[in-house]
Amino acid sequence: MILDTRTIFLITFFNVLIMGVGIFAAARTYEGQVQRSMSAWARACLIVIAGWVLIGLRGAIPSFLSIIIASVFLHFGVAEYYHSLRLFDGQRINRRYTNALVITATALIAFFLYIHEHLFLRIVISSLVLMFLFALSGWTLLRPPKTSSFTMRRFVCLGFAIMFIVYMVRTILILKSPPALPTMLANTTLQTFVFGGTSMGFLTITLGYLLMCTARFNDQLKYLAATDPLTGLYNRRALTDLSQRELDRARRSGEPPAFFIVDVDDFKAVNDRYGHDAGDAALQAISSHLKSVLRSHDVVSRFGGDEFAALLPVTTETEAQKIAERLSAVVRNTPLLFNHQEIRLSISIGVAVSDLEHPYFNDLLHRADQSLYSGKKGRKMTGLSLGDEGKISPCQSDSSQRNQQP
Repeated sequence: MILDTRTIFLITFFNVLIMGVGIFAAARTYEGQVQRSMSAWARACLIVIAGWVLIGLRGAIPSFLSIIIASVFLHFGVAEYYHSLRLFDGQRINRRYTNALVITATALIAFFLYIHEHLFLRIVISSLVLMFLFALSGWTLLRPPKTSSFTMRRFVCLGFAIMFIVYMVRTILILKSPPALPTMLANTTLQTFVFGGTSMGFLTITLGYLLMCTARFNDQLKYLAATDPLTGLYNRRALTDLSQRELDRARRSGEPPAFFIVDVDDFKAVNDRYGHDAGDAALQAISSHLKSVLRSHDVVSRFGGDEFAALLPVTTETEAQKIAERLSAVVRNTPLLFNHQEIRLSISIGVAVSDLEHPYFNDLLHRADQSLYSGKKGRKMTGLSLGDEGKISPCQSDSSQRNQQP
């Protein structure tokens, strides 16, 4: 079936133009690497559109514009899609190699226009450059690990694959048997296939890219909703949800988790003496120690104020006590350097191990809190200052606490 090539051309033109302008406007509502990526994608759309306009005006404007400059715009625009995807993944872009590719292709096209005129070799050269750039973009989408935008990445990759196949078939057919092609917009089966496939491909990649950006935005919202902005740890709500899931799993497996409540000793004194900036630095230092001492699969949270909490899956009481002692020692033996001053920090830790007969987060939290309170009370009764260097009282677990009860 042969369709009107100019109609397909106009449909492609307006689709890419509208999407490019829309993405450019939407980019202003994003931040960081996604904003830079969206700006590059919108720029790619507009550059490609400029190239297609010049191609569409072939015969009405000089060949230099409709062939040489048009191919430059088309190739640079498709290369910019590749750069946009690298920016989306937070990767560094280097236009040196793509620029070299485009310049080389332009020089060859100019040679086969002015020195040795050959329409089909120009088409083959342009097709090979576009095929390479489409393949490069698709490969970029396949490399990163699975994320929430994994499906959308595959969708965009499908769009690049469509265009790669279209131009590969075009190249093969032209090399095998050059068709009669009076103009670039001639109504032939080959041109219908090329322009129709290109239109479908551009529509697919841009729609998929928008969905990728939406998925990334949703990921950022989820991250902000689940984390503490100062320390980057989970917040209390996220800890509660994740802990209850682990408790439900522990009830089925019979492997109880341990739970920590961590309190920074004399934190108000740090704020009063050194200022709130020092207090923030102290909280960030404690969070770093928590992440360095605890395991990668432990759930660590800033519980509120100067309190932290952590859930340690499949951890016995003895193991939890050893981890708590090691954490306390690390904090105590690593002074915080702030404005050329050393600030000595110490922490108190309440430890509880889940009761599988009552695997509820609030119950576990209550017993860890009681353990923390008992440890602080014991230290005060022995006359120790909470900030004394090198002296901490052992943290009571829920089991030791139960042993003291009548």
